[in-house]
Amino acid sequence: MNNDIDNMIKKAGLRLTSPRRQVLRVIMKNPNKPLSIDELLTLLPANFDRVTAYRIINCFADKGLVEKINYMSNNLKVVVSPRLRKTHKHIVTCRICGSTFTAGVCVQADWRENCPDWVLQMFLITCL
Repeated sequence: MNNDIDNMIKKAGLRLTSPRRQVLRVIMKNPNKPLSIDELLTLLPANFDRVTAYRIINCFADKGLVEKINYMSNNLKVVVSPRLRKTHKHIVTCRICGSTFTAGVCVQADWRENCPDWVLQMFLITCL
């Protein structure tokens, strides 16, 4: 996996650094879970700097390695970019508490027509 991580960073035109490797490794190990910065930091070494994490995420997003999703104000989540995954996925977010999970099934384009209004009001569904 380390060689894959290194290759992804190099192909994006970025210099290999230990912090970049660490962040991308954590994100790639959690491909089906949108991670907040707080969640990401709990999976990184204890001394990992929050500002550095944000800078790396922004850099990775600019290069297409990750997708940044702002579900609610002040609730940034990050997921593996669809171009690095073999399949797309759907992320469901509660509009009340901000909890997220990955749907286990593909949500078809016409799902909204058959979906009760309360579901649309309570949950945000994002396709990546």
